[in-house]
Amino acid sequence: MSRALLEADFAALNARDGEGFAALFTPDVRYEVPQTGEVVGGPVNVAAFDHKCPGEWSIEVRRALADEVLGLAETQRAVVVHEDRDGLISRITDCWPGPYDPPAFRAGWPETRREE
Repeated sequence: MSRALLEADFAALNARDGEGFAALFTPDVRYEVPQTGEVVGGPVNVAAFDHKCPGEWSIEVRRALADEVLGLAETQRAVVVHEDRDGLISRITDCWPGPYDPPAFRAGWPETRREE
């Protein structure tokens, strides 16, 4: 994964650019939050998952590392692991400090499910 791809991911998130964010993903991208058990599949659903979060927010990347396949970013609240396939993001895993219940606004979204 290139550092530029990792930076483009967070730039699109902070700009609330859902279309640009989705364009960074493989068609079968998978977004996982192990602490809640949530899994989201597909570029449109992954983009919606993050971009429809209510309120004002931004993600500050404190440290980032990238090699040919993995990107790792430490943010102000989580560690985010990105996996690359053919120059696009194929998997994102958000690792938060501990388990929590998913926010109510995410209930019932398509392609979102809890894995136990």
